[in-house]
Amino acid sequence: MIWTVPEHTALTGRCGAGIDRLQQFLACIDHPAIAPLRDEALGFLNGHADRNGHFVLECAEILDMGDAPLAEQAANLLQGVQNIDAEIEATLARLAPKKKNCWERVFTPSQESIEAPLRELGLGYWSDTLYYSPNDAP
Repeated sequence: MIWTVPEHTALTGRCGAGIDRLQQFLACIDHPAIAPLRDEALGFLNGHADRNGHFVLECAEILDMGDAPLAEQAANLLQGVQNIDAEIEATLARLAPKKKNCWERVFTPSQESIEAPLRELGLGYWSDTLYYSPNDAP
């Protein structure tokens, strides 16, 4: 939608329903660092989105960073969204608290390493600034 590329790379959905679904998902994450990252994400979305409107996810800037063709990556993303329940279950299982190993009991982990699995979900990176331009952009 934003760049002139032949592939369809944007997804759209109802904004309010999507934010509610995200809030439900984030509420299920049992992690010591979730609260500020969750609040930041939901605060950003609630402050910038019309809950009665649509949310457009223009993926070209992210997909262009990958090695696979845009069309293939966009199709994979759409498939993941269509199977969101399975994606959510797998993510929650991966984030479930695990018993600490010997080194984790001896050494206190850094805040960065504690937050790492949450940041992999995109939490902590909310901004109004667009900083990327695909290689073929004018």
